[in-house]
Amino acid sequence: MNVKQLILEFQYSEKIKSQLIIGSNLLPHLEALKGEERVGAEKILKTYLQLLLAEIRIARNTVKSVNYHGAEKNVTESLRSLGMNDLANSNLHISKALSYITTSCGAAMTSLQKSNLL
Repeated sequence: MNVKQLILEFQYSEKIKSQLIIGSNLLPHLEALKGEERVGAEKILKTYLQLLLAEIRIARNTVKSVNYHGAEKNVTESLRSLGMNDLANSNLHISKALSYITTSCGAAMTSLQKSNLL
């Protein structure tokens, strides 16, 4: 992989990793909410995850890494679980997506370090 692709992969991975951590940290807050507050919070969280999914798809099309396919699949499953009010499973899928992205980030970082660019 050329240096430009490695930098793009590292950049996208770091950005998406942060967004996944935010999503994971928001999920537990839904449990404490009731009624209309919960409905509103779920809508916002679903929108956030859909926007994150769009970002993952942009990265997948730019970087062409299989890790982004895995992350995309798991964020999609997280949204599905959230829609079924299964917060534990939703969080599990966010964690799996984070694992895929961390793998991608680590590989890019290692290659950039070997080239003395990080």
